[in-house]
Amino acid sequence: KVSLPPFSKSLNFFSVMVAYGQAHSKSEATIGAGAVVTAQEASIQAANLNSFSTEAKAETSPTSSFSGAMAVAVSDYKSEASATVSGTLYIANDLLLEGDSITLENSTKAKAGSGNGLKDKLVRGALNKIKTLATGQGTSVALGAGLAWVNSTNSAEAVIGDNGIVEVGGDFWTNDTFHTRDIVRQTVV
Repeated sequence: KVSLPPFSKSLNFFSVMVAYGQAHSKSEATIGAGAVVTAQEASIQAANLNSFSTEAKAETSPTSSFSGAMAVAVSDYKSEASATVSGTLYIANDLLLEGDSITLENSTKAKAGSGNGLKDKLVRGALNKIKTLATGQGTSVALGAGLAWVNSTNSAEAVIGDNGIVEVGGDFWTNDTFHTRDIVRQTVV
Protein backbone atom coordinates (compact mmCIF):
# COMPACT_ATOMS: atom_id res chain seq x y z
CA LYS A 1 0.00 0.00 0.00
CA VAL A 2 1.34 3.43 -0.96
CA SER A 3 0.20 6.46 0.93
CA LEU A 4 0.59 9.93 -0.58
CA PRO A 5 0.82 13.24 1.26
CA PRO A 6 -2.53 15.09 1.22
CA PHE A 7 -1.49 17.77 -1.30
CA SER A 8 -0.45 15.08 -3.83
CA LYS A 9 -4.05 14.07 -4.37
CA SER A 10 -4.92 17.35 -6.03
CA LEU A 11 -1.93 18.03 -8.29
CA ASN A 12 -3.00 20.51 -10.91
CA PHE A 13 -0.09 21.24 -13.14
CA PHE A 14 3.52 20.17 -13.56
CA SER A 15 5.82 21.07 -16.46
CA VAL A 16 9.14 19.46 -17.38
CA MET A 17 11.44 20.51 -20.21
CA VAL A 18 14.75 18.89 -21.15
CA ALA A 19 16.96 20.27 -23.94
CA TYR A 20 20.18 18.73 -25.26
CA GLY A 21 22.52 20.48 -27.68
CA GLN A 22 25.53 18.87 -29.32
CA ALA A 23 27.84 20.26 -31.99
CA HIS A 24 31.35 19.65 -33.26
CA SER A 25 32.94 22.01 -35.76
CA LYS A 26 36.34 21.10 -37.12
CA SER A 27 38.44 22.77 -39.79
CA GLU A 28 41.84 21.70 -41.07
CA ALA A 29 44.20 23.23 -43.58
CA THR A 30 47.18 20.97 -44.16
CA ILE A 31 50.22 20.92 -46.43
CA GLY A 32 51.03 17.22 -46.08
CA ALA A 33 54.42 15.53 -45.76
CA GLY A 34 56.08 15.18 -49.16
CA ALA A 35 54.18 18.10 -50.71
CA VAL A 36 56.23 20.93 -52.25
CA VAL A 37 54.56 24.31 -52.75
CA THR A 38 56.19 27.23 -54.60
CA ALA A 39 54.25 30.52 -54.68
CA GLN A 40 54.57 34.31 -54.69
CA GLU A 41 52.32 34.58 -51.60
CA ALA A 42 50.36 32.03 -49.58
CA SER A 43 47.68 31.85 -46.91
CA ILE A 44 47.06 28.58 -45.13
CA GLN A 45 44.03 29.11 -42.94
CA ALA A 46 41.67 26.93 -40.91
CA ALA A 47 38.82 28.89 -39.36
CA ASN A 48 35.63 28.23 -37.42
CA LEU A 49 33.05 30.87 -36.56
CA ASN A 50 30.45 29.38 -34.22
CA SER A 51 27.29 30.32 -32.38
CA PHE A 52 25.89 27.59 -30.11
CA SER A 53 22.69 27.79 -28.07
CA THR A 54 20.64 25.37 -25.97
CA GLU A 55 17.64 26.49 -23.93
CA ALA A 56 15.08 24.67 -21.80
CA LYS A 57 12.11 26.64 -20.51
CA ALA A 58 9.36 25.15 -18.36
CA GLU A 59 6.49 27.25 -17.06
CA THR A 60 3.26 26.61 -15.21
CA SER A 61 0.30 28.66 -14.11
CA PRO A 62 -0.97 27.57 -10.74
CA THR A 63 -4.70 26.95 -10.62
CA SER A 64 -5.21 25.73 -7.06
CA SER A 65 -3.08 23.82 -4.60
CA PHE A 66 0.11 22.86 -6.47
CA SER A 67 2.18 23.78 -9.48
CA GLY A 68 5.72 22.88 -10.39
CA ALA A 69 8.21 23.37 -13.19
CA MET A 70 11.58 21.80 -13.92
CA ALA A 71 13.94 22.75 -16.75
CA VAL A 72 17.20 20.98 -17.64
CA ALA A 73 19.57 22.19 -20.38
CA VAL A 74 22.64 20.13 -21.33
CA SER A 75 25.22 21.22 -23.91
CA ASP A 76 28.20 19.41 -25.42
CA TYR A 77 30.08 21.69 -27.82
CA LYS A 78 33.49 21.26 -29.42
CA SER A 79 35.33 23.47 -31.90
CA GLU A 80 38.78 22.75 -33.39
CA ALA A 81 40.81 24.61 -36.02
CA SER A 82 44.20 23.39 -37.21
CA ALA A 83 46.54 24.83 -39.85
CA THR A 84 49.59 22.59 -40.36
CA VAL A 85 52.62 22.56 -42.64
CA SER A 86 54.36 19.18 -42.78
CA GLY A 87 55.67 19.57 -46.34
CA THR A 88 57.95 22.13 -48.01
CA LEU A 89 56.99 25.73 -48.78
CA TYR A 90 58.99 28.16 -50.95
CA ILE A 91 57.23 31.51 -50.72
CA ALA A 92 58.78 34.52 -52.53
CA ASN A 93 56.87 37.16 -50.53
CA ASP A 94 54.49 36.84 -47.55
CA LEU A 95 53.09 33.76 -45.82
CA LEU A 96 50.15 33.56 -43.40
CA LEU A 97 49.68 30.37 -41.37
CA GLU A 98 46.53 30.71 -39.26
CA GLY A 99 44.18 28.59 -37.17
CA ASP A 100 41.15 30.40 -35.70
CA SER A 101 38.35 28.96 -33.61
CA ILE A 102 35.95 31.72 -32.62
CA THR A 103 32.72 31.04 -30.75
CA LEU A 104 30.63 34.20 -30.67
CA GLU A 105 28.02 32.65 -28.39
CA ASN A 106 28.10 29.51 -26.30
CA SER A 107 24.79 29.77 -24.48
CA THR A 108 23.10 27.21 -22.25
CA LYS A 109 20.01 28.30 -20.34
CA ALA A 110 17.51 26.54 -18.09
CA LYS A 111 14.50 28.50 -16.87
CA ALA A 112 11.71 27.17 -14.70
CA GLY A 113 8.75 29.31 -13.73
CA SER A 114 5.83 28.48 -11.54
CA GLY A 115 3.27 31.27 -11.67
CA ASN A 116 2.56 34.22 -13.90
CA GLY A 117 5.50 36.39 -12.99
CA LEU A 118 6.57 38.58 -10.11
CA LYS A 119 3.15 40.18 -9.53
CA ASP A 120 1.50 36.77 -9.28
CA LYS A 121 4.16 35.55 -6.85
CA LEU A 122 3.85 38.61 -4.61
CA VAL A 123 0.05 38.45 -4.50
CA ARG A 124 0.00 34.66 -4.04
CA GLY A 125 2.69 34.91 -1.34
CA ALA A 126 0.76 37.59 0.55
CA LEU A 127 -2.49 35.60 0.32
CA ASN A 128 -0.69 32.46 1.53
CA LYS A 129 0.67 34.30 4.57
CA ILE A 130 -2.74 35.81 5.45
CA LYS A 131 -4.58 32.51 5.04
CA THR A 132 -1.87 30.60 6.96
CA LEU A 133 -2.09 33.07 9.84
CA ALA A 134 -5.91 32.98 9.85
CA THR A 135 -6.55 29.26 9.29
CA GLY A 136 -3.25 27.44 9.63
CA GLN A 137 -3.44 26.33 5.98
CA GLY A 138 -1.76 27.90 2.94
CA THR A 139 -3.51 28.47 -0.37
CA SER A 140 -0.99 26.89 -2.76
CA VAL A 141 2.48 25.52 -3.28
CA ALA A 142 4.59 26.48 -6.28
CA LEU A 143 7.97 24.85 -6.98
CA GLY A 144 10.55 25.47 -9.68
CA ALA A 145 13.97 24.04 -10.51
CA GLY A 146 16.43 24.91 -13.28
CA LEU A 147 19.68 23.09 -14.09
CA ALA A 148 22.20 23.97 -16.82
CA TRP A 149 25.26 21.78 -17.55
CA VAL A 150 27.92 22.53 -20.18
CA ASN A 151 30.85 20.59 -21.59
CA SER A 152 32.69 22.86 -24.01
CA THR A 153 36.08 22.62 -25.75
CA ASN A 154 37.56 25.24 -28.06
CA SER A 155 41.05 24.89 -29.59
CA ALA A 156 43.11 26.40 -32.39
CA GLU A 157 46.62 25.79 -33.68
CA ALA A 158 48.99 26.94 -36.41
CA VAL A 159 51.88 24.47 -36.61
CA ILE A 160 54.96 23.77 -38.65
CA GLY A 161 55.37 20.02 -38.24
CA ASP A 162 58.64 18.23 -37.38
CA ASN A 163 59.46 17.61 -41.08
CA GLY A 164 58.05 20.91 -42.36
CA ILE A 165 60.39 23.22 -44.28
CA VAL A 166 59.37 26.85 -44.79
CA GLU A 167 61.35 29.45 -46.73
CA VAL A 168 59.78 32.91 -46.92
CA GLY A 169 61.16 35.96 -48.76
CA GLY A 170 58.80 38.44 -47.08
CA ASP A 171 56.86 38.46 -43.83
CA PHE A 172 55.83 35.23 -42.16
CA TRP A 173 52.71 35.60 -40.02
CA THR A 174 51.48 32.82 -37.78
CA ASN A 175 48.38 33.06 -35.66
CA ASP A 176 46.32 30.65 -33.60
CA THR A 177 43.33 32.29 -31.96
CA PHE A 178 40.56 30.79 -29.94
CA HIS A 179 37.84 32.75 -28.22
CA THR A 180 34.63 31.69 -26.51
CA ARG A 181 31.89 33.80 -25.00
CA ASP A 182 30.16 31.52 -22.50
CA ILE A 183 26.71 32.14 -21.11
CA VAL A 184 25.37 29.65 -18.60
CA ARG A 185 22.14 30.55 -16.83
CA GLN A 186 19.90 28.74 -14.39
CA THR A 187 16.78 30.70 -13.56
CA VAL A 188 13.92 29.82 -11.28
CA VAL A 189 11.03 32.25 -11.22
